[in-house]
Amino acid sequence: GGNVTDRQSIRFRIGGVRPELTELVPSVAAVGDVVALKGRGFGTRPYNNEVTFKGVAAKEVVSWRDDEVKVRVPAGTESGPVVLKRGEVASNSKDFTLSRLVTLTYPVVRVNDGEAVDGVKVTVTGTLTVQGQGLERKLYDAGIEHHSFETDIRTPVTVSLQAQVALAPTSRVISDSSGTRWEYSYYVVPWDEVRARDLSYEQSGGGFSRSFSFMFTTYNQSFTYDAAWQVKADIKKYDATGKLVDEYVRVHQNQRTYLTVYIQAAWR
Repeated sequence: GGNVTDRQSIRFRIGGVRPELTELVPSVAAVGDVVALKGRGFGTRPYNNEVTFKGVAAKEVVSWRDDEVKVRVPAGTESGPVVLKRGEVASNSKDFTLSRLVTLTYPVVRVNDGEAVDGVKVTVTGTLTVQGQGLERKLYDAGIEHHSFETDIRTPVTVSLQAQVALAPTSRVISDSSGTRWEYSYYVVPWDEVRARDLSYEQSGGGFSRSFSFMFTTYNQSFTYDAAWQVKADIKKYDATGKLVDEYVRVHQNQRTYLTVYIQAAWR
């Protein structure tokens, strides 16, 4: 006789909640940029959780909420799937594109010290900015201010020139032995040319400040931008009595190119 106790063991298996990833904002970014993962089921803290970019874990977490996680794109990653892991449970993946966007900026300084322009010194200063995916400057000739670049195909490219031109002197007076006098007033006008081989482009701005945007779709396309100046002089002629007897404009055909930008798609 004695009491018999029937003991039963009940085991519960609690599965991890699978996080759901719905969107990456932005889906194209560079190393070090912040990317937001949107969705649900992420948990409220990063402990024991991680975000990977094509298998490379993001080391810096900016913020972590159940419906949004912000991290910085880690070094060493490539374009590919982004996955959020909550413990050992991985989310679905979203495609991420690693940006190779490069912005290159160069000072522009050209001085024409009176050569072939009646002794007028022309000084051009400014900034050239070129932006594109995988952009590289392959050649630079300081003597003629020539820049050659290569960039990725099928990605946007922008070229921007911001420049100013100064003349010294801007006026002068010449007299001869008879008392005839010529008064010169100098000014400069821009001259530029675009040569786009099998390529359409958009442009904005004017004068010595221009911007261009385009996209290479084939490897046989190229874009060339030449910028130069042209000095003109408004001339007034007076006789010995001071009477205005003639007015005319002299164009100095010294359109020496002070900047050339050449860009083509790179074979990678």
